[in-house]
Amino acid sequence: MRHQRPAEAVFGGSNPMAVRLRSRDWSQTPLGAPATWPAELKTSLGILLNSDRPMVCLWGCDRWVFYNDACA
Repeated sequence: MRHQRPAEAVFGGSNPMAVRLRSRDWSQTPLGAPATWPAELKTSLGILLNSDRPMVCLWGCDRWVFYNDACA
């Protein structure tokens, strides 16, 4: 089994949005590194990114917007 880096573990998959989210340096944002994110956010993003239905997730006081390829 290949060891996954933290961003790959959160943003798994090969769809375009997952690839975009993995390529971002999250440590330079108020959210911090994905490995430190709450389980609720990681779970929500896993569902969102793997759905073929349009989905959006707003997170935190700053209302970070995450959406999937179907929504884009």
